[in-house]
Amino acid sequence: AQIIQHAADMNLNTVLLPLSWEDFEPTESIFRYNLLEAMLKCAGKHELRLVVLWFGAFKNAVSSYAPAWVKLNQERFPRVVDQQQNPTHTLSPFSTQTRHADARAFSAMMRHLRTHDVNNTVIIVQVENEAGILNATRDHSQKANTEFVGQVPNQLIKTVQALSASQPDHEFSTNWRDSGQHVSGDWTKVVGKSADEAFMAWHLGQYVEYGASQGRSEHSIPLYVNAWIQAGPGYLPGESPSGGPIAKVINIWRTGAPSIDLIAPDIYEQDFKAICRDYHDKLNPPCIPEAKCDEYAASRFLYAIGHHNAIGFSPFGFEDMAGLSNSLPEVYETVAHLMPVISQAQREGRIGALLHLSESDSDSVSISSIRFTGQTRNAIPMASALIIGLGENEFYVLARGMTLTFTGHSENREQLAILDLFSGTVDNGKFSATRRLNGDES
Repeated sequence: AQIIQHAADMNLNTVLLPLSWEDFEPTESIFRYNLLEAMLKCAGKHELRLVVLWFGAFKNAVSSYAPAWVKLNQERFPRVVDQQQNPTHTLSPFSTQTRHADARAFSAMMRHLRTHDVNNTVIIVQVENEAGILNATRDHSQKANTEFVGQVPNQLIKTVQALSASQPDHEFSTNWRDSGQHVSGDWTKVVGKSADEAFMAWHLGQYVEYGASQGRSEHSIPLYVNAWIQAGPGYLPGESPSGGPIAKVINIWRTGAPSIDLIAPDIYEQDFKAICRDYHDKLNPPCIPEAKCDEYAASRFLYAIGHHNAIGFSPFGFEDMAGLSNSLPEVYETVAHLMPVISQAQREGRIGALLHLSESDSDSVSISSIRFTGQTRNAIPMASALIIGLGENEFYVLARGMTLTFTGHSENREQLAILDLFSGTVDNGKFSATRRLNGDES
């Protein structure tokens, strides 16, 4: 209740809240709906939407949120085994028993939403959380080893072939060619050096697909998975979760888990622009369920929705932001009033954004017939601007620490100046001017 109240006070419109398997099914086959009901009731009171995060077998690449009756029965619910044959703290995705038990609980939760969430408070559900395995390149359990030396599924081979044609420099494309471009064989023969990570991505995708498809049969709302981002070039699978839905295995996950609608990055790294770019294509509008929660969150938010048409942006741990010098609540409130305008501009390609990761950055964006160039103002780090084209030579601008200059594209429109400039508010898409600006004020 306190978290949802705080969200309403910060002008958020949606709250992401976890529901763990251990809380939902503390005793096998006995489901507790009290926490889910409380989430629905509190969100409804404040007219907020919910995203339910299902913490099942996987949470941050370990299985700490599984029920005690699962954790204590390793014969029935085996763990991932590392290269030295040591069991880890992560449940093996190769276990049929684990897959069925996880899916049964997830389906019960989805069925309850179908019958009790009459106001459609829950708009999307996250299946598992940052799936993958740490401290091992792949699962080396007996069942996993048997699968690893078995035939690569034809679906996956076709995916690798398509990837090689569309992205010849992709790591998997290169390793497939170097391995001889085989169209049959075991994982090492077909995928070469990428075998371990491709193997885990396929089987984790298949694990998630089973639960997602079972849940979707109970309640047809959007489903997504989130990714613990690979830390950087040179990192090996297992240093960040091997097989998790990072950018380079998105194609494998899409093939293996067709019931998943979105693959979403959790972005805590500094290169925010590059990660957004990696997850933005026609099949995957960016949704950022976890973002670094600091004084620059508002700037990242404006860039994500303006440059990448993001449909969600959630600073992790927003309830602990007290004391941070940031304008996120103000920006959220302004964007909330602008949502009808933003949605239309996203559809019609009349929106853009700039983000400066350092004081020396300078870049431009073109909207309609105008090119806007941003310069960081007063040495403010992480400056940003969101620009929305309304019509011929008319724009809305939201900016944080950035000065904009503008030029025309054609040679005869080099000299451009502001005709009218107003600050004001927008309510349901209608602008109300509160002040005319000019000179220094602009």
